[in-house]
Amino acid sequence: MTRGGRTVGAGFETMLSEHWIARAAYRFSDYGTTSVNETVALGAFSQTYTYDLRIFTHAAEFGLRYKF
Repeated sequence: MTRGGRTVGAGFETMLSEHWIARAAYRFSDYGTTSVNETVALGAFSQTYTYDLRIFTHAAEFGLRYKF
């Protein structure tokens, strides 16, 4: 299944010295809400559950680079 969504984020890089560079970034992605139906069968009986599932992620990246 392919879902569309939106993403927002920010990041920065800075030189620590002549050769060392540090970087950090953050990204939030939101893919919306989807309705899920689940049926559980227990012998001759079955129960259907319906719930909403919100899909989103938070991602943080950190890096240290050496420049030759």
